[in-house]
Amino acid sequence: MRESSPATEGRGPESGAIWTTLDDRAKPGLERAVKYYENLRFVYEIQTRLKELTEQDEVERKSQRRRNRPLTGPGGEPGR
Repeated sequence: MRESSPATEGRGPESGAIWTTLDDRAKPGLERAVKYYENLRFVYEIQTRLKELTEQDEVERKSQRRRNRPLTGPGGEPGR
């Protein structure tokens, strides 16, 4: 003989109402969790892109400084 469990008991009409209520209460929480995850992902993508652009800008500035450096330093010596 099988023992009954709370999950198998009460397979009457009220058990459907219980599952509907649980489902109705769980959906908003799940939707909030999904929205939170999507927002985190969006922020991460923006931060990553900003970091890439910042690093690219730094490389371009260093390159520009090297090109604009005078060929001779003070006193006519070659620039470094």
